[in-house]
Amino acid sequence: MYSSPTAHMDHFTGFDQLLRVFLGREKEIEFFGPEAFFERVEGKLTGYTWNLVEEYQYQLKLRVTEVHADKMMKRRYECRDRFRSGGRAEIQPFSGLLVKEPFFRVEAAVLDHRIHAWACLS
Repeated sequence: MYSSPTAHMDHFTGFDQLLRVFLGREKEIEFFGPEAFFERVEGKLTGYTWNLVEEYQYQLKLRVTEVHADKMMKRRYECRDRFRSGGRAEIQPFSGLLVKEPFFRVEAAVLDHRIHAWACLS
């Protein structure tokens, strides 16, 4: 799970390295970010050439969640599809809870950062 409360460089710079480490592995990584996060992620993904990924035995999948004040929008991006947008976003209501698992939970709170920004609380 990776959370980028803003698209400022210091919050988003590790995305490429994380992608490189997991590329070619059978993994699913979950990303969370603020409004317009799909646009930012897709910008990163379209910056690369994915012409060899169909040959990979193991296929990386990304689950990207864009967090708004009242809803969460989710899209999937799969390596075998060259990380093209997964189409229409799945929409769920949002009341502060990002993830709830048996042994942990992650909540988010709005920050005053002169843009839409979130702090993750666990």
